[in-house]
Amino acid sequence: MYNRKWVKITAIVLAVLMAGSGLGVGIWALFAM
Repeated sequence: MYNRKWVKITAIVLAVLMAGSGLGVGIWALFAM
């Protein structure tokens, strides 16, 4: 149970980081153009 909770938290954190960096790259690309 404890392990599964951490796996879920890690997955959420990774998803947020990937979404955030993707958004940042998209915004940077718009301004770079």
